[in-house]
Amino acid sequence: MTVGSRWFKFDFHNHTPASDDYQNMDVTDEEWLLAYMRKEVDAVIISDHNTAGYVDRLKSTYIKMQQVNEESGFEGFREIVIFPGVEITATGDVHILAVFDETASSAEIEQLIGQCNAGAAIERGSKNHQVVLRNSVTQIVSFINQNNNAISIFAHIDASKGVLGITNQAELVGAFGSKPNAVEVSKNVSDIKSGIHRKLIKDLPKLRGSDAHSLERAGTRTCWLKMSSLNFDGLKSALLDHENCVLTDELPPSEPRLRLKSLSLKTRLCKASDGNEATVEFSPFYNAIIGSRGSGKSTLTESIRLAFRKNAGLIDDIKKNIDDFASIGNGMDHDSRVECLYVKDGHDYKVEWWPQNAPKLSIFQDGEWAYDQHWSSDRFAISIYSQKMLYKIASDNDAFLNICDDSDLVDKKGWEEKFSHIQRSFKRKRIELRELKAKKEIFSALLGELSDIERAIERLSESSYYTVRNELSKLEQKRNFILQFVEGEKENVRSILDLLESKSSFKEFDDEKGSYAELAKEIDNIQSGLYDKLSELSEQAVQKYDQILQGEVFKSIADEIEEVRYQVQMEAEKLTDSGLDPNKLDALVNRKQEVVEALDGYACIDHQIKEKLEEVNNCYIEMEQHRKDLTVARKDFIHSLDFDSLEVKILPLSSEPEITVEGYQAYTGINSFKDRIYDPETSTGLLKEFQEYKTFVPKDEVVEEKYNKLKRLKNLHEELLTNADIEMDIHGSLKKRLSDLSPEAVDNLLCWFPEDGLNIRYRSLGGQMEDIKNASPGQKAASMLEFLMSYGEDPLILDQPEDDLDCMMLSESVIPAISSNKKRRQLIIVSHSAPIVVNGDAEYVISMVRDKNGLRPNECGALQEKSIKELICRQMEGGEKAFRSRFNRILD
Repeated sequence: MTVGSRWFKFDFHNHTPASDDYQNMDVTDEEWLLAYMRKEVDAVIISDHNTAGYVDRLKSTYIKMQQVNEESGFEGFREIVIFPGVEITATGDVHILAVFDETASSAEIEQLIGQCNAGAAIERGSKNHQVVLRNSVTQIVSFINQNNNAISIFAHIDASKGVLGITNQAELVGAFGSKPNAVEVSKNVSDIKSGIHRKLIKDLPKLRGSDAHSLERAGTRTCWLKMSSLNFDGLKSALLDHENCVLTDELPPSEPRLRLKSLSLKTRLCKASDGNEATVEFSPFYNAIIGSRGSGKSTLTESIRLAFRKNAGLIDDIKKNIDDFASIGNGMDHDSRVECLYVKDGHDYKVEWWPQNAPKLSIFQDGEWAYDQHWSSDRFAISIYSQKMLYKIASDNDAFLNICDDSDLVDKKGWEEKFSHIQRSFKRKRIELRELKAKKEIFSALLGELSDIERAIERLSESSYYTVRNELSKLEQKRNFILQFVEGEKENVRSILDLLESKSSFKEFDDEKGSYAELAKEIDNIQSGLYDKLSELSEQAVQKYDQILQGEVFKSIADEIEEVRYQVQMEAEKLTDSGLDPNKLDALVNRKQEVVEALDGYACIDHQIKEKLEEVNNCYIEMEQHRKDLTVARKDFIHSLDFDSLEVKILPLSSEPEITVEGYQAYTGINSFKDRIYDPETSTGLLKEFQEYKTFVPKDEVVEEKYNKLKRLKNLHEELLTNADIEMDIHGSLKKRLSDLSPEAVDNLLCWFPEDGLNIRYRSLGGQMEDIKNASPGQKAASMLEFLMSYGEDPLILDQPEDDLDCMMLSESVIPAISSNKKRRQLIIVSHSAPIVVNGDAEYVISMVRDKNGLRPNECGALQEKSIKELICRQMEGGEKAFRSRFNRILD
């Protein structure tokens, strides 16, 4: 059951067979009621012409249907509240609805009808829809309003027999001067064109009724009213506060798909009066947490933060407070516990937290709680902010961007995942490029060595020894190639067999039937047959390869090698006899063969370097574009918001100097030289040109030049790796430090893209847009509240946002934002401010109290409830006198 105020569907004008012009005289009471139930009407007003003949019988029939439904079920039945009433015809043939409380009887209504007819009986035999009573509109409204259990409504004012049909202006103004409680409008309100008519109805609730004279018309024209309990007191309160509690033609806001359902907690100080867990339920819409200072209001928000692990990005003093609150002996005892029920897309989740323990997550399914092992704070969207955090968001570039980045439109986590992938690919390609360049140096060295060997061989090449020795080398190359190739093919065949041996097994089921087992056997036969056939073919292939090595052709090559080797031996003996060293020639020839073979592996090195360099450049372009996409997503997010008093510009790569310098240091590992990197006071340093190029007017060419300056800065670091003597206008010690950077550090720097900058302007009291850096704490808080409430559908929890705000900021900025925001998301606001609670129109008020037992939730309820009104007048800032003067609409 939803707590707090809710929206109910009303049909204010309905006839029964008691009206002589009703078209279905044979309809039963049950059929009449079921017609409205099928239309999901929550409250129906019986308003027959000048009679209450059907009131008691319909109420009696409903009670019987209710009993049957509880005992055995009643098809089509749903709860509905019947408000007794009557449509009275005043002199001039003007219709007025009188609506009574749900306990009123036919006799009470008939008594009013007699009073409105000057005590005379209605003529026997007359049709009640044609009867005109003897009193005027003004008199009848006065009679109705004298009854504390009745309200008056001008019926179908813009149709036949409506009050706006009165042509005498004085009489018309006098009718409205009798102070009807509301008007029923049959057509579009905008169709009422007369200035006097629009003026007369301007401040009155506009209601809808079917004016149904048949079952087919039942529940066809309705409106919605908001109240805590569907009863006559709730109806009167809604009409008094009709700006917030009556929807003439709009549908009420749907319950948000993400919301907190309840919080149960037992901390060191906050618990129920009996020492057990205290439980607070929440409305799906706007919840106001009130109470005196020190009563534990913030304990509720801190407990929610703990349960959902929403601790990331907190400013230091808030983080310390949360850590202290979570520790045993400070905010917690050993048996302390926090439990939150969270609704997500119609499913209930339970999140449990204990000091020094991992969170536990459960989901409600099949009528019971089941453990869910996939805990992640990211699964449960919820935003929690205090006044200090609002100030930080307005004052801190990163804090504001973090909120943008958490939005679905930006999805920074998804962006970072892709960026990390591109970054890893870029760094890997850079390493591969360096390896290729190192190979190029080896290639150059081998070419030089080959040249030296060839010159040395040339001197020995005149002898026959060189010729036969060279022939032997070629024959041995052929033989070695054949051997390596055949052995490699045999190994490939063995690999195929190994792969087949690790075949996939068909899954077995404990409850398998005969047909499944038969299918499994057939698949196994196919696998086994395939393995057998390939095994046979593989063995044949290996045998044939062995036959090649044992065959005549390969043997003839071996024989030829032996023959040439003998010739080499003979020629070597001749050389020795003539005083030359054949071993030297052998060594040279062998080394030449090794070098030539080695050079084969570097044959395409220049092409490989060119291709790898292209890959590196393309990867950098992809990384750069991905960084640009982040800025675009942030801009799109800002443009999607509907600001009234705020302007936000995203400035590409233009973060504050301190943030840029810190980013540079983090990526290069240079922890010193901060002023030499960039000093904004003297406008000097390595980053001067980049940092001082502004993107305040972010045209494409301006942004592109900003990225070009960053790329030139990075290229400078690359050049220093190979040439430490290049001219640079920077401090010598920093230049030396840069030239000592490792290639890996430069790779890291190439992946650095400074954070975006911000320009935020707010509307000042004078109406001008001014830089938020110069705003007061209150102006900053009000601006950030407008920002936070301009987007999102997750529950938003605000802890005393009114601190530093004056009354004008509340009324012109914060309260309108609350009223708009609560229509699409759940709000939970801790406040000392009566305007935030009352003018913001909280659906549910939760009061906290501190007594001898500690802190605990106390009285809770809807704003319309008398006890809650009195509590607000008694406790909230301003006192009852000021409260009455400023907020008359919620008082009796």
